[in-house]
Amino acid sequence: MFNLGAAYYNGDGVQIDDDLSYAWFALAKEAGSSQAVEAVARAESQLPAWRITDGYKRIARLCEDGVYAPGNQAQAASWWLKAAIRGDKEAQVAIANKLLNGEGVPQDFARARYWCSEIAKDGEATGQFCLGHIYQKGLGVPTNAKTARRWYQDAANQGHIAAIRALAQMDETGEGANVDLTEAFVLYAELALAKDKGAAQAAVRVKNQMTAKQWKQAQKLLPTHRVDPQKLDALLQSATP
Repeated sequence: MFNLGAAYYNGDGVQIDDDLSYAWFALAKEAGSSQAVEAVARAESQLPAWRITDGYKRIARLCEDGVYAPGNQAQAASWWLKAAIRGDKEAQVAIANKLLNGEGVPQDFARARYWCSEIAKDGEATGQFCLGHIYQKGLGVPTNAKTARRWYQDAANQGHIAAIRALAQMDETGEGANVDLTEAFVLYAELALAKDKGAAQAAVRVKNQMTAKQWKQAQKLLPTHRVDPQKLDALLQSATP
């Protein structure tokens, strides 16, 4: 591991890669290499803070995929956490998901909600969706479909596919509000054109339940969701049993 770090640091047989060099030096240090202690200290004194953060993320991925280092989900989670603490959004998403699923760490909904809130602070759709999921499923909080809808809506406004899907399903079933087949259809239509799996079939299912008045309303709403009626019609025909 130390030799790999040195190779990427010096460009010996490979392209110089400061992130990967630091990652291997740090892993070597963790494994007990005395040479790596000095190498890590030198790298941390020379590299900008964002490079160190990227190095943490490279280490997390190395530990996750198990291709070039032994797979270790707990170790991966610890490095994602280090990067998350430094404010990296990708790392915050990763550690939130691990805490929600108990992957490499004990399942902890409260800590997951904290990281989702940190992500959402800057208006990040991923964090907003995460909070919507937490409140919809009651993960460490009382189930609150209305709060979930608000977070999903914020994420959906930014084009977050999973949030749009969640809202469509809630509109279809009336979860957190009244059943709204018109809105459900329009959202499924938007998803269908984005090639979201099963969305075209869902749009057909909802269409078959709509009244003529609801269908007319849906036609007016389609352009506001960037849905081309002609393209949608072709998709729905192909999805109709």
